[in-house]
Amino acid sequence: MEEFKPDFKTAYCMANDILIQSHTIETIPFDVRKYLREETDIALRKYRTTRRKYGIAVPDLGSDDALIVEMGGKYIIFYDELAYPPRMVWSIVHEMGHFYLNHNLDFKNISPELYEKQEIEANFFAAQLLMPDQIIWELVERYQLDISASFLQERFKVSNDAAEKRIETLCRQFDYKHTYPAEKDKDLIILKFGSFINSLKPSGYYKYSSFDEEEEMQKERDSWISRRRCH
Repeated sequence: MEEFKPDFKTAYCMANDILIQSHTIETIPFDVRKYLREETDIALRKYRTTRRKYGIAVPDLGSDDALIVEMGGKYIIFYDELAYPPRMVWSIVHEMGHFYLNHNLDFKNISPELYEKQEIEANFFAAQLLMPDQIIWELVERYQLDISASFLQERFKVSNDAAEKRIETLCRQFDYKHTYPAEKDKDLIILKFGSFINSLKPSGYYKYSSFDEEEEMQKERDSWISRRRCH
C-alpha cells in the first residue's frame, strides 16, 4: 500500500541537514552523545538506570538495544550501555531517526505495516548520518578506492552488519548516486568533511588545491547554508 511505502527522500534529506548544519559533528565518526547533549532536548539514559530513576524495567521497553520514549512532554532515548560500541551508536542514531522523522512512538500499538515502514526509514536515516553516501562516492571517484564492508567498518566505526547493509544498498540496480538530486548538499558535505576524506587517500596520492580555491569554496559553503532548501 502506498501509505506504508518508506519515505527514503525525507530520511535522506534530514540526515543531510544534520550533517551540514551541526556545529558538533565536524568529523566522521562523531560523538553522538555530545551531539544529543549540545544540540537537542533529547535525554540519553543508560538501561541500568531505568528501574531506579524511572521505574521501568528493561524488558518493558521492548528493545534489547535502545528505545525512544516520550515522558511528560520530554523525549528520552534509553540504550544498552554494555552493547558493542558500534552497535550501541547505531541503535541511538536509529532512535534519533524516529524523533526527527516524526514517527509514531507508540510502537506496541501501531500496525505491523507502519512499524516496518518506520523501522526502514530510521535505518536509512542512521546509515546516511553515520556513513554519508556523498563521502563514500567521493572516495570511490577521487581515489578509485574499493569500498568494501570491512573498509566501512574500519573507517566509519560501524558494525559489520551495518557496513554490509550499506554496501548492499549502494550496489542496488538503480543509480543510487542520482536518486536524490541534492548537488549542493553533496558539495557542502564534501567540503565540511574534507579533512576526513583527505585522511583516507591512498599513499602517494596528491591533489593540489590553492589557498584562493579553498577560500572561494568556504565562501560558497557559507552562502549555501544560509539559503539551502531540501526538495
